Amino acid sequence: MPEAAADSPEQLLETLLRLAFGQGAAGVATLHAYASPKLRSKLGDLSVFERAFGNELYAPLLSSQPVQADPPLIIGDSARSELRVKHTGETAVYQLGMVRAKGGPQAGRWCVSGVFREGVDL
Repeated sequence: MPEAAADSPEQLLETLLRLAFGQGAAGVATLHAYASPKLRSKLGDLSVFERAFGNELYAPLLSSQPVQADPPLIIGDSARSELRVKHTGETAVYQLGMVRAKGGPQAGRWCVSGVFREGVDL
């Protein structure tokens, strides 16, 4: 999947809710496609994304539906949204980071800058 981006944080969130979260391996491919240039440089190609997101920390987000999301909080060229998903009777909470890309084919458009699960030490 080629590099992708959205025109707004709201559009990016809607796309991820539809194509990434709860979609397993296809969801990881979508996260990779919408990853910011900085996140791609840190994690690398799709196989590395698959390993990074293919663990028990991200299983609820990538394997369960529905995912509930707060509207993005936008601060300048960055935004974040809290995500919640029920999985095996518990609620897992994540923070989705988004950023307006500065360069490359995604320049000026919104991308994923990171996803982390709250309450988990890395």
